[in-house]
Amino acid sequence: MNSNTIEKIMPLSQRHDGIVLDAKIANTDMDNHYEKYDMSRLKVPTLIVHAEDDKLADYNKAKLWSKKIPNCTFVSLKIGGHLMTGHSNEISEAFNKFTQKK
Repeated sequence: MNSNTIEKIMPLSQRHDGIVLDAKIANTDMDNHYEKYDMSRLKVPTLIVHAEDDKLADYNKAKLWSKKIPNCTFVSLKIGGHLMTGHSNEISEAFNKFTQKK
């Protein structure tokens, strides 16, 4: 990750509680107990954008989640890592298209 990315998310002190919750509870539980989460009951349109080479979040699980979520749009990127580097235009286009759906 670029050093300027770290600067953009600073100060971490303001995000500490959320980061700890995600790392120790939410992300871990969802990763280890995928089957407990009934995503078929979601009522809102959902957009998932994910890179296949993401080393922090499992691409295959994201793809499975996208199939369980009604009205879900899944945008797959071959490369870009967790931050989906180099895909700003693709992501913006997907977001704009998604938000303009009726």
